[in-house]
Amino acid sequence: MSDLIDRPVLAGVDGSVESFAALGLAATEASLRQAPLLVTHVWAGPHWRPVRTGGEPTSRADAERLLAAATGWLRRHHPRVQVCGQLPLGEPAEVLAGESGTADLVVVGHRGTGHAAGGWGSVAARLSDTCDAPLLVRVFRPRAGEPPTGAPVVVAVPAAAPSPSLIGFAFEEAARHGAPLAACHVWPAAPLPADAQARRAGTA
Repeated sequence: MSDLIDRPVLAGVDGSVESFAALGLAATEASLRQAPLLVTHVWAGPHWRPVRTGGEPTSRADAERLLAAATGWLRRHHPRVQVCGQLPLGEPAEVLAGESGTADLVVVGHRGTGHAAGGWGSVAARLSDTCDAPLLVRVFRPRAGEPPTGAPVVVAVPAAAPSPSLIGFAFEEAARHGAPLAACHVWPAAPLPADAQARRAGTA
């Protein structure tokens, strides 16, 4: 990344439909920021077997072709965005988290279906705990369409003093997209009386 002067938008791609759906969103965000887009495909090595598909391990040549396809698509469809690619070796969530400290934004895709014990069991879920930059997760749902024009940016406000960087990022995103900003604080409901709980459970 030494050739990238500005803090880039970092996009992770693994060959899945979800990650390719996230590339267009990453390019849009890079364009709005006038920032370069750094596409990262993390190659896990010649002996790693894909868990989700149970397929054969991929070669480095396969990984290079995937990265070339991703960057080539972006350059054709988003010619005004400076696109660079990199192919590090390692574990995807760890590598992306390590790269996030020098990024303005990290964008990844997620299926939006299924949960592993204790969490999503995905790169997106792990990055939500370890990412040093704002994380944008593109949840892929076929036939769901794009968000409606004018949809607000929603920022969750905790009971304690909110982080100035969080609030600042929310205002910046709303301004970039010309969208309203909505602050949301979720107040836990008081527990129901025992008889009401029993009626709800159908045991009264």
